[in-house]
Amino acid sequence: MSRYDNILASLPEVSRYLEAQERDLLAQGFERLWKEQTSALGPRIALEEAISFARTGDSLVVTKICRLARSVADLVAIIDRLEKKGVSLRILSMGIDTATPTGRLMLNLLASISQFEREVMLERQREGVAKSKLEGKYKGRKGRRGLGLRSNAGGSEW
Repeated sequence: MSRYDNILASLPEVSRYLEAQERDLLAQGFERLWKEQTSALGPRIALEEAISFARTGDSLVVTKICRLARSVADLVAIIDRLEKKGVSLRILSMGIDTATPTGRLMLNLLASISQFEREVMLERQREGVAKSKLEGKYKGRKGRRGLGLRSNAGGSEW
């Protein structure tokens, strides 16, 4: 069985997290690493390459669930693609391995809880922004030129 990892970072300024993930995974002896830095809505080229490269009996390993999927629906789609290829998914920070029934159950439960937490946080944030606007205190965040960022008005991402 081959072991591969997909390292994903959301924004260019989080490169220090990318380096830490790479260091931790290399110390565990992974054969190949895919690295990707993209915006929340950008294309997932490295992820697509990793899934295409994986073969039956392989494991795709990520350090954290948020490095892999952007929502529960996205996670389910990725897992479905991996299962059709006979590839398991391991999430190191959670100790989850989808090669086992318990691992699949735990992943689905934790993914649903993560999405719920994210949606509740975004709801509180919108309430706070609305209150600040009413009080005349809200000025918005400063723009980030050149990073190709778009807002996530739907709030479905982690």
